[in-house]
Amino acid sequence: VRCPTHASPFIQQLVLTMSSLWRHCIFAMNKPVGMTSATLLNKCKKQLRNTLDLNGQSPKLKVGHGGTLDKYACGVLVVGVGAGCKQLTGYLSGGKAYEVVGELGSATDTDDCDGEVIMQCDSSHVTQQCVESLLPQFTGSILQTPPLYSALKHNGKRMSDLARSGIQVSQQPRRVTIDSIALEQFGMDTFTLSVKCQGGVYMRSLVRDIGRGVNSCAYMKSLVRTKVGDFTLDQCLAISDLAEDPCNLMQQGVLIIDCAPAKNDTPQS
Repeated sequence: VRCPTHASPFIQQLVLTMSSLWRHCIFAMNKPVGMTSATLLNKCKKQLRNTLDLNGQSPKLKVGHGGTLDKYACGVLVVGVGAGCKQLTGYLSGGKAYEVVGELGSATDTDDCDGEVIMQCDSSHVTQQCVESLLPQFTGSILQTPPLYSALKHNGKRMSDLARSGIQVSQQPRRVTIDSIALEQFGMDTFTLSVKCQGGVYMRSLVRDIGRGVNSCAYMKSLVRTKVGDFTLDQCLAISDLAEDPCNLMQQGVLIIDCAPAKNDTPQS
């Protein structure tokens, strides 16, 4: 929110007050395919520093997200700023919705389209009914083994970094909750699922395990996260929105401001 230099002191203070609402808030961005979650966060932070006229100044902004998305996935990424970061735990562990496309007949080392093909299997016997009949096994509280390449840590190091270094670490199954799965489309070697789940579920693992369940193999071809908490795709902001009046965005229900810090809180970098 920019203020003309000739504006009255009252208007200047009003604009400053409105702009400062960006210091402690929560909103959602639509992460594009090919961009990492960290890169999108940095873009948000850069724009907000411009909006708040913080460039070259202290305090620094604390910015975080409520659940990472892989580079080749897209969709809702919840962003917290300042005191808003303290509320991100609920988004990390809470409800999410996805549209995921699986490719039958091949498996990759990353369980998605970014990896190298490590196995090819016959999938000519797999029918729509085969996939649909399998889905109840993956609904509810289930044990799921994360992908070899993941952001999970082992002895303080990311599993993906260890895997790229050639260090093999056995992944242990974790209990996760999938609320519902619907088969939306089934075609030549591909299937599309609509999934609602809680935090910690890997869509790559779900597709991989479905491939194994139908006596074939599969990897995740594409992924869109359509909802996190109450944030949906059509509520996501653009980078340019972060320079706008936050009051208007609050009225539209796409910006949460009720996360002000305690009086003794100090700004963090």
